Amino acid sequence: MIDYQILFNASAAIAFTLAGWIIRSVFDAVEKLKVDILELERQMHSKYVQKDDYREDVKEIKDMLAAIFKRLEQKQDK
Repeated sequence: MIDYQILFNASAAIAFTLAGWIIRSVFDAVEKLKVDILELERQMHSKYVQKDDYREDVKEIKDMLAAIFKRLEQKQDK
């Protein structure tokens, strides 16, 4: 007859081994996602313009256009 303590210990060992393997798999997956997210952030910074930079550039363009229109109006008046 099998001693119930040995059966319990073997079951617990198997359960803890499986739980450890699952936890390690989840941890590795999370670490891989972190690396992927950091890589995507780097790619986004090289492809897309930040909102503040865009606003500054648009303001510069509007200022240039205003100066051009002002010169055209002055030439038209002559």
